[in-house]
Amino acid sequence: TYPDFSLDMKGDEKVSEERDYRVKRLLGSLLEEKYFHDYIDDCKIYQRKEANYSHFLEIKNPKILHVSTHADYLDKNTDNPMKKGVLCLAGYNVKPGDEIYGEGCITADEIQFMDLKGTELVVLSACKTAKGESIEGEGVYGLRRAFELAGAKTMLITLDSVDDINTALFMKIFYRKYFKLNNVYTAYKETKSYLREYGIDELECLLTDIDEIGNRFENPLYRMILKDTVKERINESKSLGFLVKKRRVGYIKEDWSAYIVQGIIR
Repeated sequence: TYPDFSLDMKGDEKVSEERDYRVKRLLGSLLEEKYFHDYIDDCKIYQRKEANYSHFLEIKNPKILHVSTHADYLDKNTDNPMKKGVLCLAGYNVKPGDEIYGEGCITADEIQFMDLKGTELVVLSACKTAKGESIEGEGVYGLRRAFELAGAKTMLITLDSVDDINTALFMKIFYRKYFKLNNVYTAYKETKSYLREYGIDELECLLTDIDEIGNRFENPLYRMILKDTVKERINESKSLGFLVKKRRVGYIKEDWSAYIVQGIIR
């Protein structure tokens, strides 16, 4: 969670010919680590510079693998579509192969050869992680296929863009229900149902959660930015009468349709 992408910039500047844009810091990702850790003490957390390429490749047979980052689909010429889908890791905004950060991302092509046999659940907390290239007669090639081939039984992934605040909110309720029910699909359905009714109330609770993890922000300014962003969303949601999500211009209603479960669901 919360990779240090470095060169934290906005805009469409390319890092290289392979990468389409620079990605922004995910402040809400720190909350996801808290919500997972609330239920499991014995877990390995990689954050900031540690959330890098080499550490990702070292992962082997976790019961649950939670990845909170940006996802990308690279526009590059290749006969292998599995090289296009990537998860952004520490150093993504730095030139690939940097001596400190390494490659900065991991491709679906590399993930498919990892050993995730026995992994009951993979949560890809990032935008459009279900995206891939459809090949007639063979299905969709991308991150979803990669984790299936690696051995993961079930995945919680996304069909559309999501933002780090609402995603953190979703993960808070999902893990609460998952560790109580021990059933991915039931927890997923109940999470969406619950948030459609109590989403604004739970959004207000994020302000307290942010204060609880205040010492985990490397800069106090980041905590203030996140709190102000949440407050703005609370006000907008209350004025409209429903929970909203951020879009490039303004807000729209959050319906939680971006989140889906794939694999063994019962």
